[in-house]
Amino acid sequence: MAPRTRYSHTRNKAFAPAVLTGAGLHPNRQGAGVVPATELDVRGLHCPLPILRTRALLDRMAVGDEVVVTATDPASVIDFKHFCNTTENELLAHETRPDDTHTTLFIYRIRRGG
Repeated sequence: MAPRTRYSHTRNKAFAPAVLTGAGLHPNRQGAGVVPATELDVRGLHCPLPILRTRALLDRMAVGDEVVVTATDPASVIDFKHFCNTTENELLAHETRPDDTHTTLFIYRIRRGG
């Protein structure tokens, strides 16, 4: 599936678009089987934009839905843990991977809380 833009460049939006790579199936590390998840790519964005984009997406999702966020900001490790600890959302998994373009990718799987 080709990437699509979630937000449009309009005067009413305070931030640039985030690219969603579509609904994917990723192993749910907290249970058996696979759970569909929306992917949010915030690579290249710095604090606080990865959290703001994630919050905006989660606010439009149903309780129990999951999002997989890919970030490059090293501060996102602290930010996402704090975000999930102070909201009803649950950080299911956190993974760090090397990348060809960026030094490190930080990948978070978050479940929308109620």
